[in-house]
Amino acid sequence: VLEADGAAILGILRARSTGFSGGGASTSRLELYRFPADPAETPGLVLDAPLYGSATIRACFDEADMTDRAGACADEYELTGELALDPEVREGRPPFVLATRARTFPGRRSRSVDSLAGPPLASTDLVWADDPACTFRRTFAFDPQSRRYGPDLPLPACEDYFGY
Repeated sequence: VLEADGAAILGILRARSTGFSGGGASTSRLELYRFPADPAETPGLVLDAPLYGSATIRACFDEADMTDRAGACADEYELTGELALDPEVREGRPPFVLATRARTFPGRRSRSVDSLAGPPLASTDLVWADDPACTFRRTFAFDPQSRRYGPDLPLPACEDYFGY
């Protein structure tokens, strides 16, 4: 992003992943750095936003588990996000809009609950379910005091997608 005063905002996508027995997890965050037009000013991080989080957790350990889980032997978690300039603003530092969508399979899942503790699954349970707590939209405006972009509302932790 090039600002009117000649400053530039550049992004770095930071990805992290791990594998474990029967699954794995990965995340991506976008870090935006502002490089002022005046070389006497110091460049710095101005925004850090979650863009992607996923996890696959093994849920079957024997034939009985496979039957109880209707063959769905993994819990899946997926959060995708998109960061864009707010197209409505024409003056000043551009605000950014972060929109995310989070979902789990099969049905609504939580990594803090044992997936084998619930009742057996039916074929009708084998669907992706939206997670409204981690599906959100935030506008990030520049705060001259902190010299960073801050969200209009706090970001939820969304540990099912980013907590590994």
